[in-house]
Amino acid sequence: MPCTRGEIRDLQAARAKRGAKKAKRAASGTIFDRWHLVYADLHRILDFHWFGGVAEGHRNTMLFHLANALSWFTRHEALEDEISAVARTQIPSLSAREVREYTGPIVKRARAAADGDLLSYGNRLVDPRYRYRRETLYRALEPLIPAGLLPSMRAIIPDELAQERREARDRARHADSYTGQGVRCSNVELREEAIKMRSQGLPVEHISQTLGVGVATIYRWTRHKSK
Repeated sequence: MPCTRGEIRDLQAARAKRGAKKAKRAASGTIFDRWHLVYADLHRILDFHWFGGVAEGHRNTMLFHLANALSWFTRHEALEDEISAVARTQIPSLSAREVREYTGPIVKRARAAADGDLLSYGNRLVDPRYRYRRETLYRALEPLIPAGLLPSMRAIIPDELAQERREARDRARHADSYTGQGVRCSNVELREEAIKMRSQGLPVEHISQTLGVGVATIYRWTRHKSK
């Protein structure tokens, strides 16, 4: 039976991930993680438009950003094949020639990055691959993103939503304050369980694995109570 669209996407992501592990540049760290999130958001948009497809006039933009995201975590030797596979399954209305022409600069820059070339930008040298600010990406793709889709998006969002999320995280961290006894409010029950287990003679390493808390933290929580 032919693969479903979701299965095809999963296969492509797995193949790209395997290739990234073999890349000269390690596919880890903030910039790589960010482009994985961008790529995931692009597929969320595609999923929303699956029935009717991406509207004409936005297909080239979508393909460009899909290809560019791939360039950040896919081996440059496999990049063209990955782009072609994505285009065939996600934006089939574009011909193979159109795909090559439109994404050629991305492939070229990925090769340059693999060779260790740098691009002069302002007063510094940077990776030659295309990079875009969050707001720039959002404005480019905004016509394809309904309001109902934004809650599930992580990287392609407007700056004001990103700010709201930061403030919500800060409020949550503030609410999860310390009790004054060396433990956060959210960890009080875990600490009590650790103390109970330690009083029963269980080793710290066992408690750590059971509760999913670091060994050093278990020692700190129980060092006075276990005496």
